[in-house]
This record gives sequence, structure tokens and C-alpha cells, in this order.
Amino acid sequence: MRFSAQRFDSYRRLLGKLQICLPLHQIQMSLVLLHLCITLKGVLRMIQRVRLSKKNKMKNEINSLCGICARNNNDEYCEMGNDSYSNNSLRYMNDCEDFVLKEQEVENEESINNNDSLLNDKSMDKDLIFLRNADSSDLKVLVDYLTKGKDGDTRWTEELTVTENYKKYYPEQLQLMAEDIAEELQRYGGNTFMNILRGHGVEYRELLIDVCKKMDVNFNKKASVEMIEYNLLQTILLDSLENMSTEELKKLLDEMNIPNQGFGKQAFIAALQMAIKRGGFSSYKMAVIVANAVSKALLGRGLALASNAALTRWLSIFAGPIGWSVTAIWTAIDIAGPAYRVTIPAVVQIAYMRIKMNNEAADTTSDDETED
Repeated sequence: MRFSAQRFDSYRRLLGKLQICLPLHQIQMSLVLLHLCITLKGVLRMIQRVRLSKKNKMKNEINSLCGICARNNNDEYCEMGNDSYSNNSLRYMNDCEDFVLKEQEVENEESINNNDSLLNDKSMDKDLIFLRNADSSDLKVLVDYLTKGKDGDTRWTEELTVTENYKKYYPEQLQLMAEDIAEELQRYGGNTFMNILRGHGVEYRELLIDVCKKMDVNFNKKASVEMIEYNLLQTILLDSLENMSTEELKKLLDEMNIPNQGFGKQAFIAALQMAIKRGGFSSYKMAVIVANAVSKALLGRGLALASNAALTRWLSIFAGPIGWSVTAIWTAIDIAGPAYRVTIPAVVQIAYMRIKMNNEAADTTSDDETED
């Protein structure tokens, strides 16, 4: 988590206001922990500056040792005349050999530093790395969930919009700030003081399970992240059936080729629930329907989708009912706690993005096999 003197002072003032609720020794301990975290952050930044200074010093030595080689990529030596070959070429060859060895040392050191950086990257866990290759339009929806409230106002708890990467890459190149996006999401999934002690938020899997529990999703904790996300999307879809009118249910039954003569509303719902659970919807279709409806309900806009007449019909059927379900959930969340207003739609969007990428990868593989 990022800190500044102003942020530390704001925490101090906030904790001061809480003295009426918390014992004084707890307030003092919290301030001590904040101070330790800020001090540790400063030490880590100092280490990074020392490493950078060392690398720059080595590069300057290389340039001064073999400036011509560095400027001309060794091509100049091939154009030397015969008169200077005997003495100068041998000296230049030795210098170039030193230059290559020095360059290798720099590359090795950079590789070690990069590996250290990856090992210390607590926010970009394995379940969120795919965000680096996601569509920027999909990432924009995710970022807006993290940074904007339902009315479009900036969340006072968010820290993403003040970063340099956000100012540089939003909204067209969000893949380049995937680590920042993941860190912001994971921070919302953790307790503020625990985030301070850890230096980062919770793992995505833990955040996903917490959301599923809040949404009363039936799932296996030992299942893969993909399966848990699928169960979440299916639960939202099934719950939305309760908000459909009899006419909408009949239309949906017709779309799914399910006979509907002589059924009442509850029978319609039961038949549709059974069909959905048996795979009446592909995972991609279900993900698009749910994510699009949530985006419309919370951001006032749907997903950026390619024109598809069949898919458009499905979206129109479910947009209202899922939107009503989401609104009902948000009303309950307003009482339960603000973090869920961020984590629930964010997890839905990530589930959609993961299924979309897997679906596109499967289509590419299928096309390659057809060509062979």
C-alpha cells in the first residue's frame, strides 16, 4: 500500500476521532505500526536507488572504455583500413571483448534485479496475471468499478487515479498498468490495518471466495478459480429468473426450445433453472449476459461487444432482471459494508474476462487444427 506524509496525518486524525470508540493503547499501537510501515517503505526505496546508481555507474564505465563500439555497434571496426590493422585492430578487439564482458555483467545484474522484483511482486498473483493481455475496453470497466461509485463520483477510498500509470495509460493502454489494477482490487478485499502490515491486499482466490459467500453461492472451496467463478455467474443468472415476468419467462423458454404449454410461473422458473444447470448456456454466453447486465446497472453502459443478433436477444431478456437483482444486492450491501460494492462487480468482470480469453484461445486452436 502506498503512503505519504499527508496520508499518515489523515490516518492519525482518523484514529484520533476514533478515541471515543477504541482504548488509547490501541490507538497508539496503530500509529506505531503505521510509522514502522512507512519507515520500511523508505528503506526499500533507498535500496532500489542504490541498485539503480550502481547500474548507471557500470554503464558509464562501459561507454568510456569503448565509446566507439557502443556508438557504432562494433560496425566501425570492420571498415578499418589495412594500415591500422596490425596494432590498432588488436587493441580495439581487446577493448570490444572487454565491452562484451561488461555488457554481459550488466545483463546478468538486470536479470537478477528483475527476478527479485517478480519475487517481491505480492499483488500480481497467478490468478490475475492474464490481465496483462486483456482487452483495454474490458479493463476500463474493471477500473471504473474500482474507482467510481454508482453515481459516477470518484470513491474516496481508491488510490488508483492518483498514480502516474493511471494518468498515462487510462483508458486506452490499461494492460500496461495491470499490476496497479490488481493491487487496487486486492486491497479492497483486505482489512485496512492488515493491508498495512502485509504491504498488500489479499490473494484473488480469497477475495473470490469471500464474494461467493456473500452471494450465497454453492461452491467447493477446493475447486479451481475458474469453476468457482462459473458457479458465481450461474447463481446470479438463476437468481434473476425470479425477477422475470411470465411473458419474459415464456420468451426465454422459446429461445431455449423448452416446451411451455400449461406451465405456471414457478414451473417456468424450475424448468429454466434445470436447463441452465444442465448446460443450457455456454460459459461464455452466461458470462457475457451477467457481466453486461451488471455493467449496465452500475455504470450505465454495457460491455463493448461485437454485433451478434442471437446474443443481443439474450442480453435484452436478462438485462432488466439481472439489473434488478444487482440493485437489490447493492441495497443490502449499503448496510453490510462498502467493500462489497467494489469486489462483487469486479469479480464478475474478471470472471467474464477470463472466460472470454479462454474462449478466444480455444477458437484460435480450433482454427489452427482446421487449417492443418
